[in-house]
Amino acid sequence: MKTLRIMFVCSGNICRSPLAAVMADQKFDAKDIPKRIISSGTLNINGQPAAQNSQRIATEYNLDLSQHRSQGISKGFVQACDYIVCMSPKHAAHVLKLSQSANVVVRLWEYVKLDDIHDPVGKDVEEFRKCGAIINEALDAWIETISSNS
Repeated sequence: MKTLRIMFVCSGNICRSPLAAVMADQKFDAKDIPKRIISSGTLNINGQPAAQNSQRIATEYNLDLSQHRSQGISKGFVQACDYIVCMSPKHAAHVLKLSQSANVVVRLWEYVKLDDIHDPVGKDVEEFRKCGAIINEALDAWIETISSNS
């Protein structure tokens, strides 16, 4: 099976996309699907750690975000990916400006019938927990479509 190249995208690459990336990494491992996962942000914030509350929620899922450092999205990243998993319509629009390959864009919010996956930045840990649960549920639904097609 081909190794999937997947990028998770949010705004700052400090809250949603790093959490989604480590969650997805674990889920793909559980299904023995080879992958290479990165995350990035449309605001091009570089070198920042994941938000404390994202790190806390990751530990609740037995995951570790302590080594994460934010990075901005680039055309090279976009063109190298099989899937670009976006947290909101504005992220998908940003990706589509960098690549005409609409078929690689995954609108993660659609898997849980929402308008977007709301950014918890600056909010309390409960908002991060809700966001994590939504990401977790959406990832399960999306990954199921991949594993059933392979």
